[in-house]
Amino acid sequence: MRSDADLINGFTSGVVLDVFSRWIWVIAFLGLGQQFLNWTNRVLSYLSEAIYPHYILHYLIPGLIGYYIAGLGWPVELKYLTILSLTVVASLLAYEFLGKWTNVTRFLFGMKPKRASTPRNVSANELGESELAWACSTKRRRSTQLVNRIV
Repeated sequence: MRSDADLINGFTSGVVLDVFSRWIWVIAFLGLGQQFLNWTNRVLSYLSEAIYPHYILHYLIPGLIGYYIAGLGWPVELKYLTILSLTVVASLLAYEFLGKWTNVTRFLFGMKPKRASTPRNVSANELGESELAWACSTKRRRSTQLVNRIV
């Protein structure tokens, strides 16, 4: 039978070293991820914006799809794969066609409102007089806002 002293000595040397080792591995993988996975592209930007609406929709959609698939005489594995694939496709399509186009649905999905696009690098010949005045006033207003933020 082991004494309490053996348990305490074994605890301090083995468990503490094990826990310390695991934390070192976590920190190492976080550092590797920061070093080599710190990039972006169009697909990653799109998916980053779509993830929260997908998260919200993935509660409702599998329930609706599963309700209709559960009664079928398919094997469980096939039901699972069907529900999974249809949920991913339906969530991305719902985001694409419902979520990202209007500011109301963007608000409901917890997304930032879509800003109106402003003309950039457009010559006076390409714009009418009112459009040119609008573009100049917008640019002046933004410059003023930037100066106010700095000061």
